[in-house]
Amino acid sequence: MKKISNKLIVLLLFILPTIGIKAQGKYSFSIEKYSPEVSLVTMDSTFYVQSTVVEYPDYLVLIELPFVDYGAEITRNLHEDTAKAIGFIAFLDKNFNHKPIKYVLHSHWHLHSLSGITPFFKTGATLITTRQNWEYSTHNGLLGLQAAAKFSNQILEVSKDTFLFSKTKFPIEVLYLDSTYQNKPTKDYLFFYFPKLKTLHASCMCAINEVDFKAKKDYLYSDRLTDLHRSITSRNLTVDNFIKLERFKSLESKSVGHVFTYDYFTKHIQNGKSLHQRVSDFTNLSSIDLLTQRDSILLDAINKKLNPEIINSAVYDCIKNKQFEKAVALAQILNLFSPGELNYIDTMGEAYYDAGDMEMAKYYDSILKKKDAKFTGGIESWEQNRKSGSY
Repeated sequence: MKKISNKLIVLLLFILPTIGIKAQGKYSFSIEKYSPEVSLVTMDSTFYVQSTVVEYPDYLVLIELPFVDYGAEITRNLHEDTAKAIGFIAFLDKNFNHKPIKYVLHSHWHLHSLSGITPFFKTGATLITTRQNWEYSTHNGLLGLQAAAKFSNQILEVSKDTFLFSKTKFPIEVLYLDSTYQNKPTKDYLFFYFPKLKTLHASCMCAINEVDFKAKKDYLYSDRLTDLHRSITSRNLTVDNFIKLERFKSLESKSVGHVFTYDYFTKHIQNGKSLHQRVSDFTNLSSIDLLTQRDSILLDAINKKLNPEIINSAVYDCIKNKQFEKAVALAQILNLFSPGELNYIDTMGEAYYDAGDMEMAKYYDSILKKKDAKFTGGIESWEQNRKSGSY
């Protein structure tokens, strides 16, 4: 593994002038050269998502088709932007010497990973995906009225770590993240590793933004980085850089780039705490501590400007583990920390409900109904959660 340097850097390799070219008049895309083989083609969109183009002597390979800028916000009624995809194909044809697009690789079923595949099928491209990602996409409307079976001969499913293009000078290793990786945004997820460049294409699992570590001594990072770190160390990969799906925001709120160094990534792991670790700080407290040290726990959360969702998650972890007394105590702290929030009042009621205190559960259910008669929580929801175990 690459050793950590003392410098905090966010590095863009091959810093070259960006080429901005209109595609079919309506859409614009821009190219940033990462290496002689790899280009990052940024979409003209709100979040500056990008598709990665890997150029071989006789054809192109694409990674991610983010023509619709949505992730977990849309889970049903998935759809394509075929017009933008067609414009993108024309752009690539013009700027990559008319080379055909032979393969499309994507990481997961969210629209910012796959939202415009049918025009590529029509050009003869093969999609490299997982069974779960393809079935979820097609069962939830991605292809509209078109039957998925129509394209079955152009689907290549991956279910384990696999080497692609191994006989070329630029092989790609596909890393399959199985069910033991629990912080993925979707059930199946694929990384793409470029051994020649020591670069891991991690898309939105690379959940990093710029952080001033000197100023932030209690930095919280996404649990996705835990899985990202494990995917590297468990395979003994040498990684110098990561390619992210979206440009990140700098401390000055400027859009910076799609590439992070391994050094900067490990700074997060070393200097901060994952969300899971921070939640565990609360779930590991004893019931006695939660009662006798409530004020000091609350004051610490206020001073650190803690996100109340951390305490909320701790409540549900305690419910899941049948630690109902602790769940109630944490829910009380949560509602002192963030009073009047419907979701947290709902959490309080659910904690009492699962603890068997129906009098208090009904009381908080009535508060929810008074505040918002259309609120979807309350006793019926708590009962359903208990039956399904979905905390």
